[in-house]
Amino acid sequence: MHLRHPDVLDFSRMLAGLHLHLKPRLHVLDAVTVMEGNGPRNGDPRTLGALLLSEDPVAADATFCRLIDLDPEHVPTCTEGAGAGLGCWQAGEIELKEGIPADFLLSNFRVIRHRVTRDGLLRYYPRLRHLLFAHPVIDPALCRRCGDCLRVCPVPDKAVRFQERRAPPVFDYRRCIRCWCCQESCPHRAIHSAAPWLGRLAGLGGLAGQGRA
Repeated sequence: MHLRHPDVLDFSRMLAGLHLHLKPRLHVLDAVTVMEGNGPRNGDPRTLGALLLSEDPVAADATFCRLIDLDPEHVPTCTEGAGAGLGCWQAGEIELKEGIPADFLLSNFRVIRHRVTRDGLLRYYPRLRHLLFAHPVIDPALCRRCGDCLRVCPVPDKAVRFQERRAPPVFDYRRCIRCWCCQESCPHRAIHSAAPWLGRLAGLGGLAGQGRA
């Protein structure tokens, strides 16, 4: 699905469609221990102590966004989910049975806080995308050359590969679709995102097109 829908907004729309097909009745969001930073696997755990239950998946996600001071409108699964009729993300339309205790609010939570934008025509210009959008990089001091990133890369010709086995793998950013499966699967926390200076200068935060909020 990452390969078929490399654009983050298209991928979010696919997730909404999958939800409409499965039709779950209750959504339980476990926020007892959450993860910030280099997630969704290699970030840093943090205790929040919250448990959210809702019949509305969009409202559950949006409420958690507000717990970490993140605008739900900047999270494409919230906006695309609402557009698909799965629920609502606006605070005025969400009824909280128990309210939000002040000690659940984490204003200093480390997360990307800008609006995700569509790649648009830039998906056809890989060199320009590399200069504007965030891309995965490997820290050679942490890499153990296990090859997990190669195994999970969904691109048929692989966007990451070994040039020599004694050195860390290298990325071919012309093939990379920014699905971040490599970063998610790395057991050694060796892969993180790099924001190009040109992307930051263009006001994209260097992270437009990234699939992780």
